[in-house]
Parts: sequence; structure tokens; C-alpha cells
Amino acid sequence: MIKPLPEKFKYLPVLVACLVAVGAWFRFANLDQKVYWVDESITSLRLAGYSVREMVGEIFDGRVLSPLDVLRYQQLAPGKTLTDTFKSAASEDPHIPPLYYVLVRFWAEILGTTPGAIRAFSAFVSLLILPSAFLLCMELFTLPADQSDSSKSSSPIAQVTAWLTVAILALSPMQVLYAQEARAYSCLIVMILLSGYLFLLASRSQSKIAWVGYALSATCGLYFQPFFLYVIIAQAIYLWFSETKTSRLITGRYFLSAAGAALLLFSPWLYVILFGSHEISANTSWLTTAVPFSQWLKLVAFNLCRVFVDFDIYGGVLFAFAVPLIIALELYSLFYLYKQADKRIWLYVFCTIAVPALALVPADLAFGGMRALIARYFFPCYLGLQISVAYLFARKLVDQNFQSKIWVAALIILLTGEIASCQLISQAVTWWNKPVNRFTPDVANTINSARKPLVIACYNADNLDCANLLTLATMLDPKVSLEVVTGEKLPEIHLDASDVFVYMPTEGFRKRLADGLPSHLRVMDNVGLLWVLEKK
Repeated sequence: MIKPLPEKFKYLPVLVACLVAVGAWFRFANLDQKVYWVDESITSLRLAGYSVREMVGEIFDGRVLSPLDVLRYQQLAPGKTLTDTFKSAASEDPHIPPLYYVLVRFWAEILGTTPGAIRAFSAFVSLLILPSAFLLCMELFTLPADQSDSSKSSSPIAQVTAWLTVAILALSPMQVLYAQEARAYSCLIVMILLSGYLFLLASRSQSKIAWVGYALSATCGLYFQPFFLYVIIAQAIYLWFSETKTSRLITGRYFLSAAGAALLLFSPWLYVILFGSHEISANTSWLTTAVPFSQWLKLVAFNLCRVFVDFDIYGGVLFAFAVPLIIALELYSLFYLYKQADKRIWLYVFCTIAVPALALVPADLAFGGMRALIARYFFPCYLGLQISVAYLFARKLVDQNFQSKIWVAALIILLTGEIASCQLISQAVTWWNKPVNRFTPDVANTINSARKPLVIACYNADNLDCANLLTLATMLDPKVSLEVVTGEKLPEIHLDASDVFVYMPTEGFRKRLADGLPSHLRVMDNVGLLWVLEKK
């Protein structure tokens, strides 16, 4: 039974609804103006049913192309079906299950394949995060007085926590940032929250329908991202330590059946993953790149702050000042949750945070690498932190004492920081989550400013090289000509080009150009992405 909110909180749902509207605007703002970076370019390639090998075989031959010739590999074609989408994903990206590609393909058949249209699917799905979070918090923070009793009634703490969680998630810069990506992140977050709600509901009520719903949500979670297995493991640990010996046997049997069914339904793609282990190793080798420990620690701290406040490079000293304050708030909220909440509450939040962290952080510390620096791998952790902070504010605001006004001010400051962060994100062309293509817009502007430019590129014909070409092509004017070569082949320089640019040349390719052509290369930027070919 849901009791009415206390008099002092009667307008809280209205206020949160206004904040949700603001968050929705940020999610859809300027979707087509941001750089369509390499991961998103691969999304469009997959949903269209093309493969990298197919693209390489058809256009990496030194012919002069227009940007539209390249971008047709991101367009739906009559001869390409869902079967081609499955084949493309299974052969070249087996670690990324195809459910998102299938859903967004249906979306694209209605709204088109422009970057804005494809991203709109993620933005729309991200709105489902909010009701899912509300349901999870209501189920988590509303416990029966007698644990053997399946009935329950909501408390003011539960309701206020649920509403504040919705407000925080609606304006969270990290949520908004990933809601604007043409990837499966929004779908994954919905499944994390929805599966959590159904798991807690099924554990309390022992409803077979709820367990079936949990099994289906877990299956979808796995088909969006295999790392969803961490969520299932966290729920299993929670179940083991939260239940009595008697109830553990009953609930455990249902849980094993539901989780087992999810894994069984996922087994066809699990076979694809095992069969494509060599491809996965090649595609994810960058995760083992060594990072100095001081830099690693700094980036981990930045990600913890970006859950609530994210000024990227625009913050400077302000962002550096915010990092320790936000981390202190997160740590205090976890301590407060442990001290004030029922064991079943804090245990669920702690398990949700701990399992992914313990799976990834020790690997970086022991073997080196940057697994713990990839924010999207830590969505369960960040959600747990946001729920914990929402509970802290809820308790402080519900308690009638002199400190409540201080905590109201702190909440306003936090939400204002979120709004300011989202405003910066909405106006930016690129952000920290698109590191590979951070400078691509500047490169495209330089090329487009030439009268009749020719762009030469020499690629190794792998996923990243093709995706970089697709990303650049989305920002080039039709007047630009492209010439893509592979291996040892030298490009043919067309005399009618006003400027000849070389994009992302390797040192070996630059040397071959210098030796084979009566020209020399001059770098055009500070990072070595774009060079211009000049006569000697």
C-alpha cells in the first residue's frame, strides 16, 4: 500500500516531473550535431547489414570516392536483411550481442538512418530508466515489518528516495551523455534496474509471474551486454546472504531456475562468443594498454565524479575542486546507508557496486590495463551510488531537525551542478566519451574550408580504420574527394585538386609518400591526424 507523502513533500512529484522534463530536453538536444564517433559508425554499419570486410573489398581500392559513396554502408538497402545484421555482428563483433542492432534496425526503417534518428532511439529508451528506477527503489526501500510476510506498505523514506533517485538520474550528466549515443547503453541500464525490481519483487512475493519476468529481463540484459552477468552474480550473492536458511532454499530454487533459463536462452550467442574468441581478443586488446598508476587513479576519480558533475575540459579548477567533494558525498552516503538502512537494503546496493568493481579493478592493478577506466562497464556501480546518495538526502530531508535546511541547500547545489553539466554537454560537438574522434570535427572543418580538396587515407582494413573513415565522411561536404588505399599501394594524385590532405597516416605510409612522390608532408594539427601534401 502506498501511503500519501507527508505534507512537506506533497509537491515533490510535481517538482521531479519538471526536472524530468528538463532531463528529457537535454537527452534530445542537438542529437544530429555531435560527432558520430567510431562506435556509432559501427552501429550503423551493423544495422544496415554490412560488414567491414565487405566495405574494404568494395571501396579500399584507390578509386576516387565521394563521402556519399562511403556513407551508403550506413544506409538500409533492399538486398540487406536482419540475417545480414546477425552475420555481420557474429563474424566481426562477437562480444557485442545483436539485440540492440535488431531493435534499432526496426526503428531506422521508420525514422531513417541519420545520426540524429539512430540516436533518438537511445534517447527514447533512456526515459524508461526513470520509471524503472522508481519501481526498484520503492521495492527496495519498502520492506515488510515481518520478513515472513509478503505484504508491505510504503514509508515516506521509500517514496522520497524513489522520487529523488528519479530526479538525480534524470539530470545525471553521465546518463544524458550515454543516452545520446547510438549504442546499447540505455537499453542495458533499463535492464539493470528492471531486473533488479523484478528480482526483489519475486524474492518477496514468490510470484511465478515475477520470476518469469525476471528471467526475461535477465535474458535481454545479456543480449544487450554480456557484462550483465555481473548483475546476476550480484543478485545471487545478495540472495545467499539476505535470506534465512529456510527461505534461501525456496527462493534459491526459483532464482536458479530463472537465472538458468536466462543463461540457456543466451547460450546460442554464448557459442558465438566462444567460437569468436580470437576476434574478441583482437578487438579488445586496447583494454590491456598500460596506464601510469597516477593517471589511472585520476581517471577513476573523474568517472566517479562524472556520475553527478561533468565539466570535461571546460571545468578546469572548478571540476578538480568538485571531484573530492562528490567522492566524499558518495562514500558518506554508503556509510550512512550501512548505518541507517535495513541489512536487505544496504546489502543489495553494496553487492550491485562491489561485483563489477571486484571483477575489473584487480585485473588492472595486477596485470595493468584500463578496464576500470571504461565508464560503461561500471553502470551497475554508478546506479548503486546514485541510489545511495538519493537515500542519504531522503533521510536528511525527512528528519525534522535544524540540519534539514543545510541538506536542502546541498541537494539544490548538486542538481544545479547536474543541470550545468548537461547544458555544456548539450552544446558540445564531442566529449570525453568519444576519445578516438575528439579532434575529428576540427579535421573536417579544415578539409571543408579548401576549395576542391582530396583526402588520401591508407588503412589496415580493420574495424577501427573503417569506422574512422565512416566518422570522417559524416562531416565532409559533398565537394570533398576521398581516395583510400591499403598495403603498399601509393595513391594517384589528381592534378585538379586544390589541396591534397592525408588523414591519419602511419609513419610507414608517410615515408612511402616522401620516397615515391615529388612532394613532402606538413602536419596541419597538434595531434598528427591531418597532413597536407606540398610540392618540394
